[in-house]
Amino acid sequence: MSDIFKENIKQWVTLDNELRILNEHVKELDEIFPPKDFSPKDNLRDMDYYFGQRNLINYLRAKNAEQNENILTNE
Repeated sequence: MSDIFKENIKQWVTLDNELRILNEHVKELDEIFPPKDFSPKDNLRDMDYYFGQRNLINYLRAKNAEQNENILTNE
């Protein structure tokens, strides 16, 4: 593995070898897939697909908060 690659990869991976989730990533996904309301007339398959997207965004937001907390507390 080249030294340049090793240096670049450090900015994307945490000390625990997890992918670093940046605030910008979460904000952009939130803009692409904004929260929305459904009615009883909406297709269940579309709702399931949408809530899967939102569930992933919520997970990434939680991981981002956890990583930022760990940075502050050195855990």
